[in-house]
Amino acid sequence: MLPVYPNKILLELALGSGWAKKEFKRVYDEAMEKMGEQKQRIFEGHQPVPSPENNNFSYHLDHPPYKLGITNSPYLKLMDAGVSNDSPVYPMTRPARKTENVVRFDCSSVIVGRELFEKEQKEFCEIRGFERNARDTTNKYCEIHDYTPNGKSNGYCPPAEHPFTLCYFPYLPNDKVDPKFIPATEKFMAFNNFVYTSEQVDKTVKLARQNWDDGHQKVKDVIIDVWKKKKAARLSGGK
Repeated sequence: MLPVYPNKILLELALGSGWAKKEFKRVYDEAMEKMGEQKQRIFEGHQPVPSPENNNFSYHLDHPPYKLGITNSPYLKLMDAGVSNDSPVYPMTRPARKTENVVRFDCSSVIVGRELFEKEQKEFCEIRGFERNARDTTNKYCEIHDYTPNGKSNGYCPPAEHPFTLCYFPYLPNDKVDPKFIPATEKFMAFNNFVYTSEQVDKTVKLARQNWDDGHQKVKDVIIDVWKKKKAARLSGGK
């Protein structure tokens, strides 16, 4: 089950563009405004459905004295981590990884607008300690964003130490394939559907390939740029 905020976006998509969606947004936005930013973030991170309790196979696996952590709880509560962890940027930006480039393919059902992307990137930067700069967003099929460490963090995660570049590929409609085919709202592509026709599979693959063809040159340019900088540093005796 997803947290409150992604479910809110999915509900808006399901409501379409009529009065029901406008009224829902009005009521929701007014309620969030009264809460304030901090309480809103806590509320929207809640899971609407309580997580199940599973017996913890690692309970007291270590010898006493027992330390706080996963081995000190008799139950495991497994749940969806939410859209913030749907992307690879969290594990890829651990200080020890020294990641330079991340290519992200976003096939989620909430990419019709940019609201969720901007929200999750803001939270990611606050948690990890990055400043984000949109280097090139002229091609909607491949956006380039630069992330620079600012030495800050939320107090729970180690602050970032290495800059990196994100090549972001949202799974968007493409007129070269079918202008009416919108994967984020197509019924057969809903997360609870597991039956597809061969034509539907072919169309999704064709769209993915076309979007890659329309944006892959940017990825090559980013990688070549990093390679040139590393080569120059190596030849000059740097790291």
